[in-house]
Amino acid sequence: MLQLPVEDFAVADYVDALDHPYLNHPKHYPLLLDHFPAELAAVMRALARIARLPAAQTSPDSPRPGVCIHCSAGRDRTGLVSAWLLQLAGVADRDIIADYRRSLDRVNEYHRTSGHPVEKYEPPAVFEPWAGSRTEALAEFLAAHPAAEVLPRLGLTAHEVAALASLLAPRGSRPAPPAG
Repeated sequence: MLQLPVEDFAVADYVDALDHPYLNHPKHYPLLLDHFPAELAAVMRALARIARLPAAQTSPDSPRPGVCIHCSAGRDRTGLVSAWLLQLAGVADRDIIADYRRSLDRVNEYHRTSGHPVEKYEPPAVFEPWAGSRTEALAEFLAAHPAAEVLPRLGLTAHEVAALASLLAPRGSRPAPPAG
């Protein structure tokens, strides 16, 4: 198991820029790029290494490695990593945004009974504008910071990006490595 945080709350400039006790809005994803590019690169590089593992090193029954990516809610830090993986796999941004919206809906339902110390269930009149601002911000982020452009700027090689693109590919359909 790897534990690779993408943020550090000891960085005062980062904490001061958030309007919440933790990252909970895609409008703040650029802060991760500004303050923690090495941490984001480490997560993506680790996933690329996993994607390149031979089947014998993962499970003899499966040619694909198993990966679980998580944060506390699976919505924003996990959401960013997942969105980039989905982009690399060729999923349209509108579908990524729709998936993110489904996660917002599910997390809101979860908070009906969660007892979370910060977040709570919100009725539709409050939840809809809250969710709308997040899906709009995610759309803006994905358009401005597509994985295929950002990851090389974070230092990932073409081979690592290709490995990430293959991570969500159907079994037995690994894309060819990039030339060069």
